[in-house]
Amino acid sequence: MDRSTSAGGDRHEILANRKPQARSRGAPIADPNCECTTQRISVKQARCSHMRKMQMTTIRMMTAAIAACLGFATGAVAQDEKPGGAVQIELNAVKSNEGSCTLTFLVTNGHAGPIEKVVYETVLFDSAGQVDRLTLFDFGTLPSGRPRVRQFSIPGITCDDLSRVLINGASTCQAPDLAESACEAGLILETRTGIEVIG
Repeated sequence: MDRSTSAGGDRHEILANRKPQARSRGAPIADPNCECTTQRISVKQARCSHMRKMQMTTIRMMTAAIAACLGFATGAVAQDEKPGGAVQIELNAVKSNEGSCTLTFLVTNGHAGPIEKVVYETVLFDSAGQVDRLTLFDFGTLPSGRPRVRQFSIPGITCDDLSRVLINGASTCQAPDLAESACEAGLILETRTGIEVIG
Protein backbone atom coordinates (compact mmCIF):
# COMPACT_ATOMS: atom_id res chain seq x y z
CA MET A 1 0.00 0.00 0.00
CA ASP A 2 2.75 2.33 0.86
CA ARG A 3 4.50 1.66 -2.48
CA SER A 4 1.27 2.14 -4.48
CA THR A 5 0.59 5.38 -2.76
CA SER A 6 4.14 6.52 -3.28
CA ALA A 7 4.05 5.60 -6.98
CA GLY A 8 0.70 7.28 -7.48
CA GLY A 9 1.99 10.32 -5.76
CA ASP A 10 4.96 10.47 -8.10
CA ARG A 11 2.70 10.31 -11.18
CA HIS A 12 0.55 13.08 -9.75
CA GLU A 13 3.56 15.31 -9.31
CA ILE A 14 4.74 14.66 -12.89
CA LEU A 15 1.31 15.49 -14.35
CA ALA A 16 1.13 18.57 -12.22
CA ASN A 17 4.47 19.73 -13.57
CA ARG A 18 3.16 19.36 -17.12
CA LYS A 19 0.25 21.75 -16.61
CA PRO A 20 0.75 25.20 -18.18
CA GLN A 21 1.75 27.78 -15.67
CA ALA A 22 -0.76 30.47 -14.95
CA ARG A 23 0.02 33.96 -16.35
CA SER A 24 -1.23 37.29 -15.29
CA ARG A 25 -3.62 39.23 -17.50
CA GLY A 26 -2.01 41.61 -19.94
CA ALA A 27 1.34 39.78 -20.00
CA PRO A 28 2.93 39.70 -23.48
CA ILE A 29 3.02 36.47 -25.45
CA ALA A 30 6.42 35.52 -26.80
CA ASP A 31 5.29 34.68 -30.33
CA PRO A 32 7.83 34.90 -33.20
CA ASN A 33 4.97 35.52 -35.65
CA CYS A 34 3.91 38.64 -33.79
CA GLU A 35 7.46 40.01 -33.85
CA CYS A 36 7.73 39.31 -37.58
CA THR A 37 4.40 41.05 -38.28
CA THR A 38 5.50 44.10 -36.31
CA GLN A 39 8.70 44.33 -38.34
CA ARG A 40 6.78 44.15 -41.63
CA ILE A 41 4.50 47.02 -40.60
CA SER A 42 7.54 49.13 -39.69
CA VAL A 43 9.14 48.56 -43.10
CA LYS A 44 5.90 49.45 -44.87
CA GLN A 45 5.57 52.63 -42.87
CA ALA A 46 9.16 53.55 -43.69
CA ARG A 47 8.52 53.02 -47.38
CA CYS A 48 5.36 55.14 -47.24
CA SER A 49 7.25 57.91 -45.46
CA HIS A 50 10.01 57.78 -48.08
CA MET A 51 7.43 57.93 -50.87
CA ARG A 52 5.80 60.99 -49.32
CA LYS A 53 9.17 62.75 -49.08
CA MET A 54 9.90 62.00 -52.73
CA GLN A 55 6.48 63.30 -53.77
CA MET A 56 6.97 66.51 -51.78
CA THR A 57 10.41 66.99 -53.35
CA THR A 58 8.95 66.47 -56.82
CA ILE A 59 6.17 68.97 -56.13
CA ARG A 60 8.69 71.57 -54.93
CA MET A 61 10.83 71.07 -58.04
CA MET A 62 7.82 71.40 -60.33
CA THR A 63 6.68 74.54 -58.54
CA ALA A 64 10.14 76.08 -58.88
CA ALA A 65 10.26 75.17 -62.58
CA ILE A 66 6.83 76.73 -63.22
CA ALA A 67 7.84 79.88 -61.35
CA ALA A 68 11.04 80.09 -63.39
CA CYS A 69 9.10 79.69 -66.66
CA LEU A 70 6.61 82.37 -65.64
CA GLY A 71 9.44 84.68 -64.68
CA PHE A 72 11.16 84.06 -68.00
CA ALA A 73 7.91 84.67 -69.93
CA THR A 74 7.26 87.90 -68.02
CA GLY A 75 10.79 89.09 -68.74
CA ALA A 76 10.38 88.26 -72.44
CA VAL A 77 7.13 90.27 -72.62
CA ALA A 78 8.80 93.21 -70.86
CA GLN A 79 11.65 93.11 -73.36
CA ASP A 80 9.22 93.08 -76.28
CA GLU A 81 7.65 96.27 -75.00
CA LYS A 82 10.95 98.17 -75.22
CA PRO A 83 13.13 98.77 -78.29
CA GLY A 84 16.28 96.79 -77.62
CA GLY A 85 19.57 98.16 -78.91
CA ALA A 86 18.02 100.52 -81.47
CA VAL A 87 16.43 103.92 -81.92
CA GLN A 88 12.66 103.96 -82.29
CA ILE A 89 10.97 106.81 -84.14
CA GLU A 90 7.18 107.13 -84.19
CA LEU A 91 5.23 109.74 -86.11
CA ASN A 92 2.75 110.35 -83.33
CA ALA A 93 0.64 113.23 -84.67
CA VAL A 94 0.32 115.78 -87.46
CA LYS A 95 -1.31 119.19 -87.45
CA SER A 96 -2.06 121.49 -90.35
CA ASN A 97 -1.44 125.18 -89.82
CA GLU A 98 -1.75 128.13 -92.18
CA GLY A 99 0.48 127.12 -95.04
CA SER A 100 2.45 124.52 -93.07
CA CYS A 101 2.31 121.09 -91.45
CA THR A 102 3.64 120.25 -88.02
CA LEU A 103 4.96 116.72 -87.54
CA THR A 104 5.21 115.43 -83.97
CA PHE A 105 7.60 112.53 -83.37
CA LEU A 106 8.03 110.32 -80.31
CA VAL A 107 11.58 109.01 -80.27
CA THR A 108 13.22 106.54 -77.86
CA ASN A 109 16.85 105.56 -77.60
CA GLY A 110 16.91 101.82 -76.87
CA HIS A 111 20.69 101.62 -76.50
CA ALA A 112 22.49 101.18 -73.20
CA GLY A 113 24.20 104.56 -73.53
CA PRO A 114 23.04 108.06 -74.46
CA ILE A 115 23.13 109.67 -77.88
CA GLU A 116 24.46 113.21 -77.54
CA LYS A 117 23.20 114.41 -80.92
CA VAL A 118 21.46 112.82 -83.89
CA VAL A 119 20.27 114.42 -87.12
CA TYR A 120 18.35 112.41 -89.69
CA GLU A 121 18.21 113.16 -93.40
CA THR A 122 14.53 113.03 -94.26
CA VAL A 123 12.67 112.87 -97.57
CA LEU A 124 9.05 114.08 -97.80
CA PHE A 125 6.66 112.76 -100.46
CA ASP A 126 3.51 114.54 -101.61
CA SER A 127 0.07 112.98 -102.06
CA ALA A 128 1.00 111.90 -105.61
CA GLY A 129 3.99 109.93 -104.30
CA GLN A 130 6.55 112.36 -105.71
CA VAL A 131 9.47 113.73 -103.73
CA ASP A 132 8.51 117.14 -102.38
CA ARG A 133 11.76 117.99 -100.58
CA LEU A 134 14.84 116.75 -98.81
CA THR A 135 15.34 118.13 -95.30
CA LEU A 136 17.15 117.51 -92.01
CA PHE A 137 15.40 116.65 -88.73
CA ASP A 138 17.55 117.40 -85.70
CA PHE A 139 16.39 115.14 -82.82
CA GLY A 140 19.08 116.50 -80.50
CA THR A 141 20.08 114.55 -77.38
CA LEU A 142 18.48 111.17 -76.70
CA PRO A 143 19.03 109.69 -73.21
CA SER A 144 19.03 105.92 -72.87
CA GLY A 145 15.60 104.31 -72.48
CA ARG A 146 13.70 107.59 -72.04
CA PRO A 147 11.21 108.83 -74.68
CA ARG A 148 11.47 112.31 -76.12
CA VAL A 149 9.02 114.38 -78.21
CA ARG A 150 10.29 116.38 -81.17
CA GLN A 151 8.26 118.68 -83.47
CA PHE A 152 9.13 119.90 -86.96
CA SER A 153 7.19 122.47 -88.93
CA ILE A 154 7.19 121.97 -92.71
CA PRO A 155 6.38 125.22 -94.52
CA GLY A 156 4.65 125.47 -97.88
CA ILE A 157 2.68 122.23 -97.58
CA THR A 158 -0.37 120.93 -95.73
CA CYS A 159 -0.51 117.63 -93.86
CA ASP A 160 -3.08 116.32 -96.33
CA ASP A 161 -0.53 116.80 -99.10
CA LEU A 162 2.01 114.54 -97.36
CA SER A 163 1.82 110.81 -98.05
CA ARG A 164 5.16 109.45 -96.89
CA VAL A 165 8.19 110.29 -94.76
CA LEU A 166 11.47 108.54 -95.57
CA ILE A 167 14.26 108.48 -92.96
CA ASN A 168 17.16 108.35 -95.39
CA GLY A 169 19.92 107.92 -92.80
CA ALA A 170 21.75 109.72 -90.03
CA SER A 171 23.79 112.68 -91.23
CA THR A 172 25.03 113.25 -87.66
CA CYS A 173 25.35 110.66 -84.89
CA GLN A 174 27.33 111.59 -81.81
CA ALA A 175 27.41 108.71 -79.33
CA PRO A 176 30.93 108.13 -77.95
CA ASP A 177 29.92 105.13 -75.84
CA LEU A 178 28.08 103.36 -78.67
CA ALA A 179 28.92 101.87 -82.04
CA GLU A 180 29.25 104.17 -85.05
CA SER A 181 26.06 102.72 -86.54
CA ALA A 182 24.01 103.13 -83.33
CA CYS A 183 21.70 105.76 -84.83
CA GLU A 184 20.86 103.68 -87.92
CA ALA A 185 21.30 99.98 -87.11
CA GLY A 186 17.95 98.30 -86.45
CA LEU A 187 16.09 101.62 -86.67
CA ILE A 188 12.43 101.09 -85.70
CA LEU A 189 9.92 103.26 -87.58
CA GLU A 190 6.22 103.52 -86.75
CA THR A 191 3.28 105.85 -87.37
CA ARG A 192 -0.02 106.64 -85.68
CA THR A 193 -1.17 108.82 -88.55
CA GLY A 194 -2.21 108.38 -92.17
CA ILE A 195 1.30 109.32 -93.30
CA GLU A 196 3.61 106.36 -93.87
CA VAL A 197 7.06 106.35 -92.27
CA ILE A 198 9.75 104.20 -93.89
CA GLY A 199 13.52 103.86 -93.73
